[in-house]
Amino acid sequence: MNNVILNVNRRVMWANVREFDDGLRLRLTLDDWQQLNFADDQRVRVRVSGNSGVWLRVAKVQELPTSVVLTLTNRDEHVPQ
Repeated sequence: MNNVILNVNRRVMWANVREFDDGLRLRLTLDDWQQLNFADDQRVRVRVSGNSGVWLRVAKVQELPTSVVLTLTNRDEHVPQ
């Protein structure tokens, strides 16, 4: 995972990001996650380090004691492991 600046639905934040062919896996702080207030299967616009941005869906949320791992994908049937 790489530390990058994200622009998610017009909110700028730091996150650890791992890119896949069909989406992203993000590790966010609990505070950032609570401010985003995403729902399962919600469509969100994401820009990573200056790219033009893509629309992705919230596919999986894993809450950990100090952070949240969020999987965003552009394909409904696949969640990267």
